[in-house]
Amino acid sequence: MQIISDSIWEFIHYVLDGFVVIYLGLILRSVISNLENEGVYSIHLLVALAIVIYLMTIGVRFSCSQ
Repeated sequence: MQIISDSIWEFIHYVLDGFVVIYLGLILRSVISNLENEGVYSIHLLVALAIVIYLMTIGVRFSCSQ
């Protein structure tokens, strides 16, 4: 019974992760256009910041797993 319960929770987790990714994808365009319209941030700066944050996250994840 525990195996079935674990499988169901893994499936629910997978589905919820999918919803989060879809939602973020839908609102990302409006967030970027709002930031660009204010003239504070350029798309190049936002992409550079996203890459830096991504690399830091990967670095922390691998350093904590060893």
